[in-house]
Amino acid sequence: MDEFFMYDEKMEQQVNQVKRMLHLSMNGVVSECMSASGLDYKMIYGVQLPRLKEMAAGLEKNKPLARRLWVSNCREMMLLATMLCPADSISSEEAVKWLSECHNLELVEQLCLNLLREMEGADALIPSLLEMQGKYMKAGAYVLASFLFLRGTLTGEAEDACKRALKRDLSADGYAVYASVARFLRVLSDRERKYVEDLVGELEDATGKGASFVRENVRMMLM
Repeated sequence: MDEFFMYDEKMEQQVNQVKRMLHLSMNGVVSECMSASGLDYKMIYGVQLPRLKEMAAGLEKNKPLARRLWVSNCREMMLLATMLCPADSISSEEAVKWLSECHNLELVEQLCLNLLREMEGADALIPSLLEMQGKYMKAGAYVLASFLFLRGTLTGEAEDACKRALKRDLSADGYAVYASVARFLRVLSDRERKYVEDLVGELEDATGKGASFVRENVRMMLM
């Protein structure tokens, strides 16, 4: 994720402002818990998402600043980057690059929620993401599909791509993927309950972690 930036005094002031805001809201206990849970960042301030959204609301959307924050390898700065990057300024190639640089499900979810779902033609990313290597790429496809479905902008092509891939991805070696599959199925059940019920029924005798997780997680939603 290393990226070279020309020195810009105004930009440095903006970054330092963000750092000061984060330092004032820092929660050491939460930070330690997050680190202990395995979140792999250079720095974790332990600031909760509602507070980060408040901070972002007080800052101007700014792609150069968002890029600087994104490459920081600091949890809060990367999350703020997803909130501050204007959706109309990021290309499909950049969107895929950002997703490829995610290293936990929280970051994937916030990237999809705050930025990717706001992009024009976001649904077109989904079929290709499903075929890419990397658990967070696949997870991103299902998370993005879920958000677009709730908004009513998920195309039939993107939805069908998810349906074709999800049985394969139930055997994926990674919580991020099968948790995201479960999310997609829970959302889909509002409109296609019979399809989801039948799929869960097919998983009745499955023993893999992914299939078991999806079966129990989605079944609870269907009750």
